[in-house]
Amino acid sequence: MSTLIGSTMTDVMDGRPDLNPWKDFDWPAIPGYFGRPWFLPILGAYYRIKDLVA
Repeated sequence: MSTLIGSTMTDVMDGRPDLNPWKDFDWPAIPGYFGRPWFLPILGAYYRIKDLVA
């Protein structure tokens, strides 16, 4: 599956957007996400502390 999608996406990037298998898929918004990724520094600090403890 990954080689098929990889070759299909190279065709899409080569100028054939009609071959994109996800062109009609409606990507829903992530609940709780409003613009800037405000949660990334919190997650980064969590994993930094987790690395120090482990």
